[in-house]
Amino acid sequence: MPCYSIQYNSIEFKAKHISLLIEAAKRLGYRPQHSGNLLYIDNTIRIFLDEQKAEVREDSQSKLNELKREYSKVGLEQISKKRKFILKMKEGQKFELRRY
Repeated sequence: MPCYSIQYNSIEFKAKHISLLIEAAKRLGYRPQHSGNLLYIDNTIRIFLDEQKAEVREDSQSKLNELKREYSKVGLEQISKKRKFILKMKEGQKFELRRY
């Protein structure tokens, strides 16, 4: 019998585009595994796509935050290409979209 337990926190995570989420995880060097309605990321994050909820180990909260930021960035890049905008990164996590 193990003498330890792993605590998971449940967090609202509204990610509707699985392809963008997988791309964001790969860019960060994570190994995403998609299985039905679940997306597993490095055995520390479980994302329930239909419930739009994520469960993350207590020691991996920073990974989830990093994934959220990268998911937003990948989404903005896709929109800017589709609509022919120029995406420029400002300071921190601020972006600017401009027409060609």
